[in-house]
Amino acid sequence: MAAADEQIKTRRYVLTIGLVGKYVGLHDAYLSVVEALHHAGYSHQALIQIRWIDSEELTETNVSDRLRGCDGILVPGGF
Repeated sequence: MAAADEQIKTRRYVLTIGLVGKYVGLHDAYLSVVEALHHAGYSHQALIQIRWIDSEELTETNVSDRLRGCDGILVPGGF
């Protein structure tokens, strides 16, 4: 277990993941998705930062601005 603790503490990278959803104001609605992202980050020595993006506020004119700076984008099922 000590090796896993050390792996979590010594992450080398910071990744920003845009999580696009309808209920981003209710973070618990995506709790399992967020936990899965964090655990994936641990095994790749990455600190995962979530950028919450409300799908209902995205338009053709603002989508590039809203997603700029994201290293990855995740749209959970249901859309």
